[in-house]
This record gives sequence, structure tokens and C-alpha cells, in this order.
Amino acid sequence: YVSGQHWMANGHLRGDFAHRNPTDADLVQGERMAKHISAVLDRTETTAPKKLYRTVREGTSLGDIVGSIEDKGFLSFSDDLDNSKNFLHPVDPKRSAIIELDLPAGSKALDVNAWAEIDDDEYAESEFILPPQKFAVLSHSFDENGVRYLKVAQLDEDENGAASTPGDTDAGAPGDIDAGADGSATEDPAPGAGGADGLDSGPGDGDAGEGTGDGTDGGV
Repeated sequence: YVSGQHWMANGHLRGDFAHRNPTDADLVQGERMAKHISAVLDRTETTAPKKLYRTVREGTSLGDIVGSIEDKGFLSFSDDLDNSKNFLHPVDPKRSAIIELDLPAGSKALDVNAWAEIDDDEYAESEFILPPQKFAVLSHSFDENGVRYLKVAQLDEDENGAASTPGDTDAGAPGDIDAGADGSATEDPAPGAGGADGLDSGPGDGDAGEGTGDGTDGGV
């Protein structure tokens, strides 16, 4: 997955291979990968809270949202904010956004570094793979470079299918906190203005986003 074949699994899950033209063999491999990764994620559980970041570039579903975002593919996050910033749009950072997630203990998330037992700093990963899911957007703000920071929380589905958020999820109140990024984010004076409009990045799907993988994609 982190070696560059992530697009097969996520193309299968999202029903969209973007600019790629998969062969029949790719389609079979994508379905197989998705099943295997899902099985691994089902057996994972974080033992402590983690603050994770995911860089996205314009392209699909961010836009002016202030409510929730959803991705049907696997999602790559990083626990290293600086690493996430490496995947900002190379020409215009304002066409990017950084998602910040406080992941509670007991969550389904695969720590690539721990799972692969990588103990060499040269090959170390800072990537966490999460299953497809929906997030509540709690707030958003902008840093001095115009990069949008979105603070999100996982959405849980109750028995009736109604979404609820853990803890204090005042979704729809963009701009009320600074997204906890690096202290440089400022309160958003115009909710929905500017920012990136794509959630298709993060390590893995050939766009932007964090993750380490082969260093050329970022974004699940």
C-alpha cells in the first residue's frame, strides 16, 4: 500500500480511479488489497490518543464545507505536522488544506511504522492508515500563508443511522479555534471562503496529502 499501489485499493472502494486506466488485473488486485487492508484494520486498536494530520489539495470534496466530510477510501494521516506540510501544493499553498484529527484511544488505525517494525530512521514512516469514514468539521482557520486548517472529529453512526460526534463537537462553528496546528493559524473571518476543495489526497492516491509511502503522492 505505501509503496505506490494504494490507488488500486482506493479506486476500488471509491469507484473512481481518477486519471488512471486500470487493467482487469488491476481491478482484481484492488479488490483483493481492499479486503486485506480492511481485515488488518479490523484487528487494530490504538492504545493511546494521537493527534494526526492530513494534507489535501483541491480536487474533490472540500470546497466551502462547514459540516462534514466523507471519504470511501482508506485515509492516510501523519503524526508529524511538518511532514504533512511537505505535501502542500508546490506552487500555491492556498490550494491546500491541512486536516487535524484528535484520534481517541481504541480507534481503528494502523501505525505503519509499528506494524512494519521499522527501526531504521532512514526508512521510518510517520503514517497512520484509517478506514473509510466520515468526519465532522468542528472549525477551520487560516495560517499566514493562506493555508486552511480544518479541525475534525470522527462521526459515529447510532442505531438509527444518525451521525453523532464524540465529545464536544460543535460542528458548524468554523473559525472558533485555531485548529491547533502550529500556533500560526488565525481565526477564519469568512467561513467557507477560499481554501482547498479536495479530499482526495493524503498518502496514497497520487495527489497530495501526507503519508510517506514513496514520497511522491501523499494521500490515501
